[in-house]
Amino acid sequence: MGREIELRACCGKLRWALLDAIEPLAPGTTIQALRWGTGEIPLNLDTATAGPAELVDAILTATEQWLGGAASCFSGRGVLLCS
Repeated sequence: MGREIELRACCGKLRWALLDAIEPLAPGTTIQALRWGTGEIPLNLDTATAGPAELVDAILTATEQWLGGAASCFSGRGVLLCS
């Protein structure tokens, strides 16, 4: 069973919300997906292979590919799905 980490971000603050959620994760945690807006973006990122900043960049890149270029400016709530 996976773990869900809720996120809340104001416009332009998604990067910081993601960083706050990822920094305390144990090495070897897999970030499987991000639920944001209307989509669930598959990620499959491992915290043992990259630092928090690199993981956030990968998540924002995937989010922009799925939801469009303004994804990092979205406001609202989301969920990181981890195992």
